[in-house]
Amino acid sequence: MTIEQITTEVNKVLEKNHSSLKINNKNINSNLKDLGLNSLDMLEMIVQVEEQLKISLPDEKLIEIKTPSDLLNLIQSTIK
Repeated sequence: MTIEQITTEVNKVLEKNHSSLKINNKNINSNLKDLGLNSLDMLEMIVQVEEQLKISLPDEKLIEIKTPSDLLNLIQSTIK
């Protein structure tokens, strides 16, 4: 799965709960907190992404997610 495909899937999840947030080239390296996601929002998003993509992200890596790029790269490495 490419980063573009993963971005599309993550954006589908975001549209359901955070309609004002969409991952794009302008904010891909922005801090998720600066984009309006608190820790609970991030946890909900991660759980929904895992369900949508039928994957399980390693718990020890979740703490490292600070930007949309971090999330996309973790998803991609988990899928491989």
